[in-house]
Amino acid sequence: DVTGVQTCALPILLHCLSEGLPAAEIAMRLNMSTKTVDTDRAHIRKKLGVKTMPALMRYAARWGALDGRI
Repeated sequence: DVTGVQTCALPILLHCLSEGLPAAEIAMRLNMSTKTVDTDRAHIRKKLGVKTMPALMRYAARWGALDGRI
């Protein structure tokens, strides 16, 4: 569990981030504020120890977020 991120939204959030969607689009899809998306993204990156979006995308791909496995 990633601290501060709703568990049910985590796979969807990772998928949207891995697609490179802007925070506003993710917020609209998940019915949350843009600020929440930005905060959740920061929590995910901190928890996983990744510093860049490409690194987060590689992590998501490795664990199946890009092809819907998670």
